[in-house]
Amino acid sequence: MVNIVVGSFRQTYCPPHLLGRVVATTMMINHSAIPVGSLLGGVLGDVVGYRPAMWIMTGLVAPCWLILAMSPMRRERDLPRTYEPERICGTSLTKTSPSLSAKWAGSSGE
Repeated sequence: MVNIVVGSFRQTYCPPHLLGRVVATTMMINHSAIPVGSLLGGVLGDVVGYRPAMWIMTGLVAPCWLILAMSPMRRERDLPRTYEPERICGTSLTKTSPSLSAKWAGSSGE
């Protein structure tokens, strides 16, 4: 359920030209944490025992909600509905120059 909400927000709020990079970076970080967590959990289980390791991890994970509760995010009622490009002197920051567009259009991924 959380993945649906986060994915929908990401697709709605991220600038379209950055959406692929944002999704790829998020997936890389999330999937990279799985083997690291498995390795560290196994080492902790071997060092202190499996039951104490589970209690230690429970003690670390349980108060994670405090990060949001103590942050300025707790005062936010509504998230932004859509991405709105910033404008400086009437010009959108998301527009690319013709030379930059031509450079990217001409590259074949070499």
